[in-house]
Amino acid sequence: MADIKKMLEYAELLYKVAYTKTKDYHEAEDIVQETYLIALLAINKGKIITNMKAYLLKVLNNKFCDLLTQKNKELDLQQNKLLDNTTKSAYSKLQKEKEATTIRRELAYLSKIYREVMVQYYMENKSINEIANNLGISVNAVKSRLHEGRSILKEGVNKMESFTKSSYSPDSLLIIPSGTLGINNEPLSVTTGTIEQNILILAYEKPVTIKEISEKMGISSTYVEEAVEKLLSHDFMVKQKNTYFTNFLMIDDEIIKNKKVVQKAFIDETFFMVKDLFLSLIKEYKKTNILNKYNETQLYLYALLSIFKYTQPYISNTLQLLKPEDYPNRADGGKWIILFGYKTNNIKNDILTPIFLAVVHFLTVKTGRLSMEVWDTPLGQTAMREKNILKLEDIGGLLHDLQNEQQIYPIKMQLLPDLIKHKFITTSCESSLNTQPLAYQDIETSTLSVNIPIISVSDYETLKQLNKEYSTKYIEIMGERLIEMIKTNAIDYPKRINPVSPSTHLIYLDGMALSYVYKAAEEGIIKIESDKNYPICMIVEGEILQMP
Repeated sequence: MADIKKMLEYAELLYKVAYTKTKDYHEAEDIVQETYLIALLAINKGKIITNMKAYLLKVLNNKFCDLLTQKNKELDLQQNKLLDNTTKSAYSKLQKEKEATTIRRELAYLSKIYREVMVQYYMENKSINEIANNLGISVNAVKSRLHEGRSILKEGVNKMESFTKSSYSPDSLLIIPSGTLGINNEPLSVTTGTIEQNILILAYEKPVTIKEISEKMGISSTYVEEAVEKLLSHDFMVKQKNTYFTNFLMIDDEIIKNKKVVQKAFIDETFFMVKDLFLSLIKEYKKTNILNKYNETQLYLYALLSIFKYTQPYISNTLQLLKPEDYPNRADGGKWIILFGYKTNNIKNDILTPIFLAVVHFLTVKTGRLSMEVWDTPLGQTAMREKNILKLEDIGGLLHDLQNEQQIYPIKMQLLPDLIKHKFITTSCESSLNTQPLAYQDIETSTLSVNIPIISVSDYETLKQLNKEYSTKYIEIMGERLIEMIKTNAIDYPKRINPVSPSTHLIYLDGMALSYVYKAAEEGIIKIESDKNYPICMIVEGEILQMP
């Protein structure tokens, strides 16, 4: 505010100079008022004025020259007169700090089409004809935008008479995509910034204008416009006249809480109808001896995850939901949709109970093509969640090399502490983990053993056929009940969203497997220890398909 106070010190000098030039009190007053507004705009844009007196006199002289030009050309004085009442109002408010802040705030909120003509006219001292040429628009369009910009500014100043600091509290937005990501990891890379995330949250319930977003968030519309253009280009938003809205499903805590209540009621009602089915599948696993490295809890978890993996297509087909093959092809090379966005400042692993399935193909020099199937759940978290972790290919390659007693490259050794922590690997020196942090330099690979299945393609096909068979049996018993529960509780969403996310219905399937597992533990069928991790991961020596 020091610059504004210094500006006012020269008020009397400016009036004297202006009156000397114009010989008219009203014109002198107009020129001085506009001089102050131009200076205020410059300060708002970050200009550092080292000699305030010289700067103000130069601006005043330029505006006087503009006034003479206007008179000589006999332009429409009413259309092109100086800021007049708007500027007078703005200048009077410079007497108080709060009102000056209000004016600067309103100037920042002007949308681009008005701001660009206001800046060129009042800051760069360009004529209306010059502005028209610069922007490629007509002279009348420039006049109209100047007039409208002044009106918006005046309205905003009046509306903000009792302005107090914005109480807006930014939120975080978690994006859950589905499909093939783009070349730059789109759509995940599009919403890494807080501005983009909060624009999407604000524009979900109803379409909003740039100015409304700017005012609500308390930031310049310049930043809002840039972020909105970015979101529009990736179909995160859609424009409707001069308003914008979020173009994907958004869920909140209430939806998640309701999902948990609905799921629990369904599990309590149906668990004993399918308990023997689940146990029968686990017996089949044991007969094959393919999953002999899994304990009882892991077997139960894998059984339920697999059943619901193959149940999802049944739900999608029955309810005619959007399928992966119908996802739009994206300009970034991907083929994806956003299943939903979840706003939270305190994301916990068990809020959404996400199930992450990754089937990854990669090459190693010694063994040829390998594949991994990895499920990431609150019960079985993987090293993929760790920061600065290497790629899945490196995890799989390391585990495979350990199993075959191959040499481990030093860079892959960094993975060992996390893989031990997540029970992908066990060590004979595990007792030392309780007394001191584990550093990979101190680990002897001879003490390590792989704790997840490494199987053949034929073994994987055997498991897949078993899982399909028991999924079909589950659907025969529970399919109609499941469809009815999902249809009854489908999520309402703004009808303007396109395409419609299958999560409006499938969200009630998400976490269902975990709910059954927790129920089994509650009934004493399996044991879940809070300090243990139950990873579901397998390596296949060959190529497997991702989809059922």
